[in-house]
Amino acid sequence: MLYSAGGFHKAAAEYNGASFQWENARMTDPDRSGRTRGPGRAIPAILLAASLSGCATHETAVTPVGAPPQRADTIAYLEVHAEPKAWSVTPLDGGRFALTSHKSGVLEVWELGPDRRPRRLMQDPRVGFHPDAVRTIDWDDDGRLDLLVAGEGAGVVQLWRPAGDGVFTLSASVKAPFPPRDVAVGDLDGDGYKDLVVGPYSGKQVAVYFGKGGFQFDRVLLEALPTPSHPVVVDWDRDGDLDIVWPEWDKGSIRLARNQGDRRFETEFLAPPTYGLSPRQLAVADLDADGWQDIVVALETAKAARILYNDHGKGIRETEDIPAPVWGYSWATVLGSGPDALIALSEEGRIVLARRAGDGWALRQVPAGSLPLDLSFTDLDRDGEPDLLFANSAGETIGIVFGPLWEQAREVE
Repeated sequence: MLYSAGGFHKAAAEYNGASFQWENARMTDPDRSGRTRGPGRAIPAILLAASLSGCATHETAVTPVGAPPQRADTIAYLEVHAEPKAWSVTPLDGGRFALTSHKSGVLEVWELGPDRRPRRLMQDPRVGFHPDAVRTIDWDDDGRLDLLVAGEGAGVVQLWRPAGDGVFTLSASVKAPFPPRDVAVGDLDGDGYKDLVVGPYSGKQVAVYFGKGGFQFDRVLLEALPTPSHPVVVDWDRDGDLDIVWPEWDKGSIRLARNQGDRRFETEFLAPPTYGLSPRQLAVADLDADGWQDIVVALETAKAARILYNDHGKGIRETEDIPAPVWGYSWATVLGSGPDALIALSEEGRIVLARRAGDGWALRQVPAGSLPLDLSFTDLDRDGEPDLLFANSAGETIGIVFGPLWEQAREVE
């Protein structure tokens, strides 16, 4: 397929029963890498309008995101317009990803081909009504990735195991004491079995499930302020035991559950309740290269992300804000560590990329849909460059920005 080197042109193709449309493609003979390969050959802005049911065609225009001079003026961005509507997404291996549809109540697995065209490998409704997060884990250490699904409507956490050819089947489930929103995994008691940490869709508790083998557990509940939806497992104080941190969205606080051994935890505030912050989610990484894990908090209503620097496991040494262009951030994820770390932060209609520049942060942006969540770095097209995968949760689509990310991103104005 050949694209004009100038002007506004549109081309469409049929593949696997779905319609794919590229807008403002300003290159000829586009290759899979997405890199600029010569004068007049820019990175394409790609919109995929594809029905997940495989039987409908969607025509949706996209406005390409520009870039500063000396860089390509469009960005390699793929958007999967899902029917049923996508809500949560997680990367798998081999160019695959799994998604849940909150509205339609299904789990799906998709695969990107070498030409970046996706095909659906499976769809299963056994996640029940209103499934929330889907997460990837090798549960039984057999070298194959499994899936965990937080079944909000069903009130369960499910384990899905691979059955071959990209298909997963429901293997086991465990009841939750509340509608579960998200789940994290780690061996919290050091007995060799994986444990679950489950955050609620709403409420004032975090559930810890201590594994006993298979998918059997002993459960304890930790008290919290509302709403601790997205817990994260980390060895905060480097004592060899995994601790738990979570944001408390309603109250503006960040809580640490310090592991005391013998399946006991003591909770404390890393950041006290503060009005007007709305911390939705957090990520952990060693951002100052001191050997201690720090926290990046996505603040939805404070027009910033806040970094909490670990004070050798005792508390917070200092904080630093990464400003948001307009509203505030809903999700954070980190690639790498130290001064070379790349932080991705989601805001309405964009993903902001932040990289250390002197005493501050250089910011660039790539396109996204409405309320992007579940950001993750992964190489979906297997070209050696990290891509960004996310769920446009309010727009109910899956977004993929292909690497190289920093080089093609636009400066934030």
